[in-house]
This record gives sequence, structure tokens and C-alpha cells, in this order.
Amino acid sequence: MDNKNFFEIHIYKGHPAFFNSGYYPYKSYSNIETYIETSFDALLYAVSPTEKTFIEGFNYLVDYLLSEKKEKYFLQEAKKNLSRVANQYSEAIYLLGIIKLLEGKVSDAINLFRLIKDFSFPLFTKYYRVPTIVVKQGKEALYITPTKEAIESFVNFLNS
Repeated sequence: MDNKNFFEIHIYKGHPAFFNSGYYPYKSYSNIETYIETSFDALLYAVSPTEKTFIEGFNYLVDYLLSEKKEKYFLQEAKKNLSRVANQYSEAIYLLGIIKLLEGKVSDAINLFRLIKDFSFPLFTKYYRVPTIVVKQGKEALYITPTKEAIESFVNFLNS
């Protein structure tokens, strides 16, 4: 199995409560307009430095996905920024796990997903972003949204 092409990442805009994990018909998707956007004033005054670092890492990951996985610089910057804040945000650990999947390092992804302790993911809710792992299976796909049950099931799926 070519792990790098087995998975897709779709980042949906909306409240995470409205996106469910499960098997659905596969639809191709472009991550255009999925950046986390904040005003300049908010970045200067209302957002903590660690949250700014998270936003930068998230947006670099979007840049990488939009480059059709060709611009490795964006992936490296995403990893660097998300690694800096992984001890403070479970969302960063989840995204680092996604990056490992994109790199074809499934066992590293599993280890990262197992490190997640807080599955409430408040930043995904705050910014209305739902990073979803998509496992293509013909005309169907397994969509894994960032919830405890979905991530644990996905880890079990990867281990089998």
C-alpha cells in the first residue's frame, strides 16, 4: 500500500459538530479558502503568541495541500510551528499526525494520535475548521473527523 496516496486531507469550514465520521460516497475536494483568517489587530492584541504559532502552522499545512503536495517548504514550516505548540494544543498533535500520514509514516502518526489527551479541540471549534482524514476506497470513502471515537477507531484500523 502506498501510504502517501492512500489518504487525503479535506479541511472543511464549519462547526465540527456538523461533520460526522463514517463511510460516505467519495467526493474530490479542494482546500481553497480553508485558511484560518484573523484580523491583523486580533493577531497583534487578542491572540496569544502560541495561538499565532498554531495558526501559522495550520495555514502552512493548507499551503502544502494546495500545492498538491509539491512544496515541501510549506510542510516543513507547518511541522516546525505545530511542534512548537504541541504541548499546549491537542489540535497541533492531531495535525502533526496528519502530516506523518502525508509523509507515509503511519506508525509515527499512530503514536502521535495516541498522545492526544484532550479531544474537545477548542481551536477547531473557535475557527470553524474540520481537518478530516479521508481514506479512499473506490467510490466510497471513510471520513475521519477529529473526535475521540473516530481517532481511536482509525488507530485500530491502521494497526490491523
